[in-house]
Parts: sequence; structure tokens; C-alpha cells
Amino acid sequence: MAGFFSNLYKLYTSDLKDGDVARLIRSEAPEVYQFYLDSAKRDDYKKMSQGQRKFALLKELVYTFLRKLSPVRRIAFSLAFVIFFYASMMNMWFWGVLSFLTVVLLLVFEVAEKLSATNELDIAKNIQEELTMTESPVYEGLQVAAYSKPAKVVGGDFLNYFPLNSSQKKHFYLLGDISGKGMLAALYMVRVHSVLTYLTKNQHSAKDVLKELNKVLNSIFKPGLFFTAAALEVEDGEKIKAIRAGHTPLLHFCAESGEVKQLKPNGIGIGMRDKGVFDKTLEEIEIDLKVNDILFIYSDGVNEAVDEVNKEFGIARIEKNLIKNADKSPDEIIKSILKSVNNFTYNVPMRDDITILVLKRT
Repeated sequence: MAGFFSNLYKLYTSDLKDGDVARLIRSEAPEVYQFYLDSAKRDDYKKMSQGQRKFALLKELVYTFLRKLSPVRRIAFSLAFVIFFYASMMNMWFWGVLSFLTVVLLLVFEVAEKLSATNELDIAKNIQEELTMTESPVYEGLQVAAYSKPAKVVGGDFLNYFPLNSSQKKHFYLLGDISGKGMLAALYMVRVHSVLTYLTKNQHSAKDVLKELNKVLNSIFKPGLFFTAAALEVEDGEKIKAIRAGHTPLLHFCAESGEVKQLKPNGIGIGMRDKGVFDKTLEEIEIDLKVNDILFIYSDGVNEAVDEVNKEFGIARIEKNLIKNADKSPDEIIKSILKSVNNFTYNVPMRDDITILVLKRT
């Protein structure tokens, strides 16, 4: 008997992690509620009284939940609910237990479908990881490190490098963020990777690559979708040019002064159907990285990470972290930033993808 209870205890606790309960309450439950709420929106709520609005919202949420079920499961769930209610009123507990078991059976089917979908998401995750930069070319006197993690199983952040015009001496780096999260953003990220694979083979500069990328994304992005990016052109590990297309500022730590400068070359987001504004405003700057200087590029999932009172991590904290850890390697700098973000957010789940690229002159 002791062995039975021991195995039962392990079943319920073996994969239970710290913060799982808090995550369920703070993240998953609100997300589920918001999912049904978005599906149940009505245009005439403003015309109703407060009591009418609450009743109408409850009714719409119930209807929305039932519509999400398959027809057979919808009928089975509704009958089980009616039978359980009737059995509890008439003290007919055989039928009450039967209706309960029916709901449990429906839950088993729903879990099986979810597991099947999870397997497909895992495949998508593996594909996305294969398209994300894990290592960079080896340069003499320049260290490069990268990190990327989606807020969900898959995400819309982009990070990779490509040889420019098939050259082994000049490389194009791109860290970007497709508006939105989840599967839709991930699918568009794959398309961006495919386009860049072709474009970088035929263009001689990072600026030309982004101009051509904007033309292509204007035609394949649906209205309202756009792509912000920070791009680098690195030649022999010495000459570095930077472009910013509506992205967060690039951070340059200057070892000589011990200060961090925000680099904000002009540029708007990609794929916005800008009618020529993109090409006219795109600015390219050259960055002179001296010994022990650091170039820090990141997605807004870093600076917009929030704590329990919805306060953002902010760029200032990134700058302080860079100054404090300037003597460390790019990999160690990334680990330090991530630790700071985790400590700041505590049990608040990630709400956006986090991607970082760090270059350091040695």
C-alpha cells in the first residue's frame, strides 16, 4: 500500500516545477479567458446596462466554448451537463456519475488532440531552431555570441547571418522581430529566412539586402503586419556597418569612456507598404569598435519584460548591466542580462520573444 501511494505521489509531483501554479493563475488562465473573450466580442455591449452586459457576455462565452467543440462532443457535453443537473435535483446519482464519466471521456479526447497538436508544435519548434543562428564565423579580434528564445513554443523573432554575395569575408547579420507572436509570426519568420537566403547571394551590401527585402515583404505580408530589424555588415571582422529598420536602438559600450551610447540610425519598419519612404529614409552608419568595446543588439522582449506591477525592465537596466559586465565575454554578458531579466520579472511569464546579439572587440 505504501508503494502505491508513493507512486501516486510521484505521478502528481515528478514534473511539477516552481511557479507552475502561479503561471496557471497569472498567465494561462487569463490567456484562455482572453481567447474566448476575443471570440465572443459583440458590437452592441455599449447599449446595454451593466447587468445586461454581464449576462450577455456570459452567454456569449458559453456559446463560444460550445462552438469550439466538434458537433458530437458539443452534443455529448450538453447532454451530460443537463443530465447531471437533473440527477442532482432528483437525487439520481447513478445518472449523475454517468454524466460525470461522460465529461471525463470528452476531456480524454481533448487531451489526446492537444498532445497531437503539441507534437506538431515541437516539429515546428525544431525547424525554427534550425533556422536560428547558434554560432557565427570566427573572426580575429572580434567575438560574437547570440541567444534567442520564443515566449511561446515558436515565435516571430529572427536571428541569423549570411555570406554577402557568396563571400567568406563579408557577412550580413540580421536580428528582427515580426509583429505578433506564436505560429503566425513563426511562419512568416520562415518565409523571411527563405527570402534572405536568396537575396544575400545576389547583393553586395546590407543596405541593398534590406531594400530588396522590403520590396518582397510588401507583397507577401498581409496589411498590418510588419518587420522591424537591426542589420550588420561585417567585413573581415574589422569593418562594421549598421542599419536600423524601426528596431530598438543599438547599444555601443565604449571602453575608453566607460559609457553606453544608443545608436539610432534612421529607418522605418519593413513590409509596411511605405510607397518608397523606406528606401529614402534608410540610413547606414559605420561603427568603430575599439579594443574591449561592445555592440549589443536585442529585441524588445528584453527591455519590455515586466515585473509583477507591470513595470518594464527598460533600456537603462541593460546599459547598467553592460557597464558592470564589460570585462566579460559576449556569452557571459548575455547570461548576465538574462539573469537580470529573470530576477526582475520573477514569476511573471515571458510575454514576448527574447533575442540578443553581442559583438565584442578583443
